[in-house]
Order: sequence, then C-alpha cells, then structure tokens
Amino acid sequence: MPEDGPERGPGRERAAAGLALACLLLACLPESAIAALAWERDAILAGQWWRLWTGHLVHFGWQHALFDAVVLFAGSSLLERGLGMRRLLRQLLLVAPLISLALFAVPGLVEYRGASALAATVALAAGIALWPLAGRWRPALLAGGLACAASTAAQAIGAGWSAAGLPPTVAVAWQGHLLGAACALLPGWRAASAIRASNT
Repeated sequence: MPEDGPERGPGRERAAAGLALACLLLACLPESAIAALAWERDAILAGQWWRLWTGHLVHFGWQHALFDAVVLFAGSSLLERGLGMRRLLRQLLLVAPLISLALFAVPGLVEYRGASALAATVALAAGIALWPLAGRWRPALLAGGLACAASTAAQAIGAGWSAAGLPPTVAVAWQGHLLGAACALLPGWRAASAIRASNT
C-alpha cells in the first residue's frame, strides 16, 4: 500500500482523533494562552501568522470545544479512511489559512475562535464522498445537509441559535461556516472512490 494511501480497518483515524483531542486539550489552557492563539485581525496584521491556523483549534469554553471536536472527528474520520492521514492533514493545513484570510472580508469581525469552519468543510466533504455509496440513506444525508444550510441561513439573518454553548456576548460567525463549506468543494476532497475502495 502506498504510504499516503487510504487507511483500512477500524481504529485508523489518527489525524481525526488528534484534531479532536487538540481542541479539547487547548480548552484546558488559561485564557491568556488561548487569546494568544485565537484569530485576531489586528494581531495577524501585526505579523502573528500562526493565528491563521491556531484560531481554528481554540474555543470559547469547554462546551464550544466539545461540540466542534465531535463534528470535526465525525467528518474527518470518514475522510481519513478514504484519503489517508497525510493527505487529510495537508488538505486541512491548506484550508485553515484560506478560511482565516477570507474572514478578513467579514465586516466588524475582530476575533474568531473555533473548529466549526473546518468541521463544516469535512462534514460537507464527507457527505459528498458518501453520496454515491448512500443508497437508501440518501434522503437522510440530504436532510442533514439541508438542516445545516438552514441553520447557517438563520444565523445569517440573526434568527438562528448555536448548540455549541457560546457565551452570550459572542455571536456565531456564520461566515466561517459558509467559507468552510465552500472549501469542501475543492478538488482535493474528492474521496468517494477511495472510500469505496477502503470499504471493499
């Protein structure tokens, strides 16, 4: 098997587990350390480029981190089986700064924390990859996608709510979710054939 090929068998989701664990462990850091890793417009413009990546791994509390970690693990674990660990990580290392840079276009956004944009990327990419294999489960897959789209649309007009337990002073950055979903359409996420092969 090629070194970067798909992983076969259960318990091979090392990257997915590592990403989810990183979100949870970073939630244990003191607020000052978390703030030094968060996406902050002025800090990035001042040259703190690491925030383009680390901003996606820090959160506004435990519930926020746990919610994002679960969704990120679910989507990433499926993609990792088809793409392989290294290719999945390369894709996420590319997508994270793309989303972060695009967030500069969001008016009034000064700080962003959370893996929800990356979770949106892997969830939609996993859904696209699963579609040819879903069979009679396609209506459920479609319903899940439409529910996520409706939630993002509601948040965009100020009528939505977040299940992630954000503090009352923090608004949902729905633009990040939209950007993450858009990144799922990049060619590198075409994992359907690889996932099919890994299940045979």
